[in-house]
Amino acid sequence: MPGSREVDQGDFSLCDIEAANRAGRILCLEIDLNPDAGQRLSDADFFRLVQEAKECGARKIKILVKDGKAGPVAAGIEKSSARAGLDFALVGISDGCPGQDRSWKNCLKYKYSCLLSSWGEVFLCSGLPIVLGDVRRATLKEIISSSEVIEDLRRHTQKIKGPCRECREFAGCCGCRGRAFSFSGDYLASDPGCPDNQAKRSAIVCLPVPAQKLIPHRGPMLLVDDLDKVADRLVEASVLVRPDSPFVDDQGELDEAIYMELMAQAAATFNGFGQLGLSGGAQEGFLLGAKALVVHAKARGNDKLRITAFKHGRFENFGILRCKVYRDQEVLAEGEIKIWHK
Repeated sequence: MPGSREVDQGDFSLCDIEAANRAGRILCLEIDLNPDAGQRLSDADFFRLVQEAKECGARKIKILVKDGKAGPVAAGIEKSSARAGLDFALVGISDGCPGQDRSWKNCLKYKYSCLLSSWGEVFLCSGLPIVLGDVRRATLKEIISSSEVIEDLRRHTQKIKGPCRECREFAGCCGCRGRAFSFSGDYLASDPGCPDNQAKRSAIVCLPVPAQKLIPHRGPMLLVDDLDKVADRLVEASVLVRPDSPFVDDQGELDEAIYMELMAQAAATFNGFGQLGLSGGAQEGFLLGAKALVVHAKARGNDKLRITAFKHGRFENFGILRCKVYRDQEVLAEGEIKIWHK
């Protein structure tokens, strides 16, 4: 019922959760040992990650298991947790995401926990399929500190879009981010499963979104058609190359200089989408330069192109993005761009 708000805060007090949130730390690491997913991490990796979790502030290790089949790896993790002074629990897979129940309205797991797969990938929870990083390539601390998904949700009152912002309980409620992402493709959308939003679902913006709603470019200088996908520091946009474009020559080939602008506009749609429906005025941004830009093949009129941009470095409002332009699975161009945005 509207107004009756259950809160998933695990075994932790709201004060502890807020303190961890402000400090950029976690209180719990969940480990998915589902045997159907296979196992890439070694036992030693799991034991090492218990210690890394403690260094990130964790007080508890939860093992997610299927059909109650924990196995020897879980027993080893339990011993490692005990040696590290951490609490330990086994949780059934079916019980791991209460947000799948539409009556569950406020999940705070995003503020105090993250999930490690048996393959080494890190997620926020079992209901939100956005990869934050891989512990085979970075430490748990590095993944948590560099994730913009985690950063955004720790500042959810500034970042979540749509009708949730009108709710009187918004300051203390994130809804279910998994439901929001499943419905809209946006982890910062309002929760469509919240009973308070049932009459407002049409106000929740879903991907893809036309680029003209997100960036100021118009006419022939609007080179990107749609923003199709957002993830952690990753954006994917698309465009249909029009044969009558002023950037297509008499041979029907797209000018090579346009690839860098495609990359920059894809990055700009990401920033614009993050501010869609929020106050703050017009977005400002600049392409500062490019590095190691390589063109492997030329696009032609009527080609459908896909542009990806991954932010692998940033300092304040400056970002460094690795970008690729695809035609189907063929990489036409790739390189690194530097941007500034307000």
